[in-house]
Amino acid sequence: MIKKLSHYSLQVKIVLFFITTSLLLSVTLGYVFHRNIATTVLVSKNSEMRTLAEETTNKIDRFIFERTADIQVIADSKLITMSGIDPTTTEDYIKSVVKAYKTYDGIFALDTSGKVLVTVGDSIDTAAYSSLVPDSSLEKPYISDLISLADSDQHVMFFSAPLYDTNNNHVGSVIAQMNDTSISDIVSNVRFGDKGYAQLISSSQNKVRMTGGDITGESLTYTAELKKYDTQADTWYLVLHLPASEANKIIDDIEIYFLLVVVISLLGLSLLSFIVSRRITAPIRSLQVKLNMLLTDNKKYTNYIKSSDEIKHLTHSFDILFEEMNFMLQKVLEKSGEVAFIEGIKNSMSSLVEQLPRGIITLDNKGEVLSVNAIASEILGIKADLLIGNLLSKTDSLIHQNFKSILQEAVKSDYSINDQIVYLEKANHQLIPVVISTMRQTDLHDTLIGLTVIIELYDEKMKFEKNIEKAKKLSELGELTAGVAHEIRNPLASIKGYAQFVLMQMDKENPFYSEIEIIMSESDRLDRIIERFINFSEPHKPTFSKYSINKLIEDTIHLIGFDFESRNIAVNTDFGEQTTIEIDHEQLKQVLINLIINSVQSMPSGGQLNFSTSLDFKSQRVIIRLSDTGEGISPDNLEKVFTPFFTTRNSGSGLGLSISARIIENHHGEFDIQSRIDRGTVATIRLPIQQKKEIS
Repeated sequence: MIKKLSHYSLQVKIVLFFITTSLLLSVTLGYVFHRNIATTVLVSKNSEMRTLAEETTNKIDRFIFERTADIQVIADSKLITMSGIDPTTTEDYIKSVVKAYKTYDGIFALDTSGKVLVTVGDSIDTAAYSSLVPDSSLEKPYISDLISLADSDQHVMFFSAPLYDTNNNHVGSVIAQMNDTSISDIVSNVRFGDKGYAQLISSSQNKVRMTGGDITGESLTYTAELKKYDTQADTWYLVLHLPASEANKIIDDIEIYFLLVVVISLLGLSLLSFIVSRRITAPIRSLQVKLNMLLTDNKKYTNYIKSSDEIKHLTHSFDILFEEMNFMLQKVLEKSGEVAFIEGIKNSMSSLVEQLPRGIITLDNKGEVLSVNAIASEILGIKADLLIGNLLSKTDSLIHQNFKSILQEAVKSDYSINDQIVYLEKANHQLIPVVISTMRQTDLHDTLIGLTVIIELYDEKMKFEKNIEKAKKLSELGELTAGVAHEIRNPLASIKGYAQFVLMQMDKENPFYSEIEIIMSESDRLDRIIERFINFSEPHKPTFSKYSINKLIEDTIHLIGFDFESRNIAVNTDFGEQTTIEIDHEQLKQVLINLIINSVQSMPSGGQLNFSTSLDFKSQRVIIRLSDTGEGISPDNLEKVFTPFFTTRNSGSGLGLSISARIIENHHGEFDIQSRIDRGTVATIRLPIQQKKEIS
């Protein structure tokens, strides 16, 4: 369509522009006008329905109140309870009430035991009342919901009032059974518009009890709540319905009128645009005719313009401009390739900086913040967007004064900062130590062009250095352990061999037979300890494969086979999303077994053993937590739990947690233990979902 339009004359384009603009303007104004009119009509209809609903609910509420007063008058008259009154007189009085108000099916009275004292009416259902009020000794007025009688389409309400004798003793209740005729008439007589009607609906089952009509299709509704008495179970609502087509009739009429106005306007604007376009394009067409005449016998533009008027100068200028544009376009294409390459490098560097485990801030030589990575933003507690593009001098309310002063001095000076400790104040006024280092970027003349600031939490840095030192010591200890273990294993094999030979030559009745067996048993135990030493010093390289961490925990609990119930230990699991990660499940199973054994041993009198897993989407790691309610670990011992051969128990080699830590380390994970005396211990393991591929 656009390609075809480009071949049209300028006059046609101007006409189409005017018509399109006019059409869009008309549609926009029409839409706004239509929405305003529709809103006004709907508000008016809603107001009308609200007024009618309030009037109708007032009628129904007043009608029910009058029936309550009727039954109270009968109860207060004491004709039923007064001694010496002829029963016929009482029945005649009640019959006069029933006859006066067609809404009553009948009236009856019960004593406190539920026995019928008097009954007037043919359609009374005392059983229905008794099912609602099984306690006949009720000493307060009662009003029931509008209920449906069994095996009948009739709906009734019960009104009761307590009966007292002349000595003011409660002797029973008088009950009126009211049919739904009067209320149904009130609802059915609600009319508005041509097809509007009302419904009475209960809240419990949302059933329509009475209806004054029916509407197919969409409708406008208004709901008003009837007064609810304390003895009623349901809340009753009067719902008014009006067909949407009836409410929108005015809107439809206005739409037709507006459409006629739009059509007439478009016709007038089309004529006007045609006249205006002719007046605009007439000089251009004249110039085009003259140019065609000039080009008839000449192929070069500059040869057929003989005059020196504005057209020649304009044409010559266009020729020069065209040549310059061609030259500039070639230069732009050459530079665009270089810019795209540099932009790709910049994006790669930005992505790398974001993934570094340290905070990185870059500044220019004026102290303007150029970039802030996520870790720096988290340490400073400030969104990166608030810092980027601002000078350090303009960040008084954002950055701690000490930190800002150090950065400003680093920009002005000609030296770098190396591991300087600064305290940052958090929102809770807590001072957090951080370590700051800077790297200067200079040009060929050693003039500062930028500054890179590296920020680390002091505790994290110390923890990292401590882990480095610990790994170095473990490596040295592992080499020593391996040598000692091999040196012990050789003579131990000889001892075990000679003991086995002696045992084969000795009768069981020999008094030294049991002693030799002890030598054999202790040799086996010592061999197992040596095996653990060797595993600690020369851990097996993990063989990674996809495995469900939740299934691994379940299998390990089942594998250990502890009788947790007899030990009074409750095992609880709270697994997160079923996640498959890359692990050596046999080595991870060994870690879990060590942790479970330690937890069970810390709860000699029983307790809770809890397992949970969760997924940290941000770090792409699975978090495993094992907690118990055992004796806990003292602060002094907590620092030594990963130290090889450290144990607080009489049995054991003290290598379980050390080996477990090595396994987690080989999985590129994190292992942390927190504990409090008499409060229990929590072991937390964080493992990457996918292991990094090693480059050989």
